[in-house]
Amino acid sequence: MSKILKRIVTNSDLDAITSCVLLRAVEPIGDVKFIDLDEIRKGWKGEETDIAVNIPYVEGCGLWFDHHDSNVITRPFAGRHESAPSAARVVYRFYAPAYGPILDRYDELLRETDKVDSAAFARDDILDPRRYVLISHLISSQPVMDGTVEDNLLLIRLLSEGPAEHALAHPTFARKAEAFLANLEMSKAAILQRMMREGNILIMDQRDLTEQERDLCNNKFLPYVLFDGADVLVRVKPLEANRTIVTVGFNIFSPDQRLRTHIGNFLKQFGGGGHPKAGGCSMPPPAVDETVRKIVDALLIRTP
Repeated sequence: MSKILKRIVTNSDLDAITSCVLLRAVEPIGDVKFIDLDEIRKGWKGEETDIAVNIPYVEGCGLWFDHHDSNVITRPFAGRHESAPSAARVVYRFYAPAYGPILDRYDELLRETDKVDSAAFARDDILDPRRYVLISHLISSQPVMDGTVEDNLLLIRLLSEGPAEHALAHPTFARKAEAFLANLEMSKAAILQRMMREGNILIMDQRDLTEQERDLCNNKFLPYVLFDGADVLVRVKPLEANRTIVTVGFNIFSPDQRLRTHIGNFLKQFGGGGHPKAGGCSMPPPAVDETVRKIVDALLIRTP
């Protein structure tokens, strides 16, 4: 292993955190940068000592690991991109031939990350989340904006040291878990009240909600349990003053044949990307309504 300290550049979810745990076990990591996709799209460039993971390819980075179909590139690069249930699994497969015994201690964390990132949930995982599923709900997708970068770094350390129970026993995450579980019933009520529906499409527009109301409505999978027959959830959420994010997710309990398009590839036309069943894009506020209309029209299943 090189003695030159490297920096991980990634997004913020359980997959990113687990990828950091694995990379720290086999590489001399000095820092972690949690980057917003808009930074990459605006031309942010990495350095030779950067390891980009779970994000689109970053120009200039030394290594890149990803599993999103929509992020495939044709140019040569160092690292690995392949179809996998998580980016962390891609990292594992790359390093396992040389460092298998070191990485195998994280087998449970990796398996649970595969489950979370591929949304292989049972209904109980959504109605009563435990262990790693619960931890996944406690990670902010915008840590720089929310001021939770240090929480992410702490979680990387805790999951490096022990299982989910070790992380959830720490006061920071014990408080977060208690608050999330206490708010779960209020989240159900808020989602039922705020959700709009058009045929098989659910639309959660969070632009006019307070920060507290947005937090209550943020649960990704709860709407699928609360609304029978809905295939797709379109969520609109302010990202910053001049950007709004639109995410699209396919109901994990709907039969696969109900999904008529690769969502990540579909969202490329709006400057986004993602997985076959989930993705997102961001845009200036004036473009949101027209974009949402196009998304709904394309994914709506019309019945006679």
